[in-house]
Amino acid sequence: MKFIGRIIAGLVLLAAVFAGVGFLLPGAVHVERSTVIAASPARIFPHLNDLRKANAWSPWAARDPATAFTFSGPDQGVGAAMAWESRKNGAGRQQIIASQPDETVASTLEFGGMGGAQARFTLVPDVRES
Repeated sequence: MKFIGRIIAGLVLLAAVFAGVGFLLPGAVHVERSTVIAASPARIFPHLNDLRKANAWSPWAARDPATAFTFSGPDQGVGAAMAWESRKNGAGRQQIIASQPDETVASTLEFGGMGGAQARFTLVPDVRES
């Protein structure tokens, strides 16, 4: 009987530790990545500003080719939206909320019941000398 009591006490302690760590973690996360692409911002921008073109470069599309996509709003720019249903990637929605030609595209993302996020692509010409 003491053994079961110790197991229960250990589980309660473990749950308390997880809860305590959860309170110490930040409420928001910022992730930033960059890459150099051998093309001008004017050539890249249309692929970011049109969600119908995203599957050509998105790693998520390759992960589940059977994903069902639906598009709404304008073809490109602010208001353009894409929703998806996937057995591997889940369900979600993305909508462009800001667009500056050849500079930035910002969007909101909703991931089913897991909450949302924001994404921003910023295009900067590479001015390094060869």
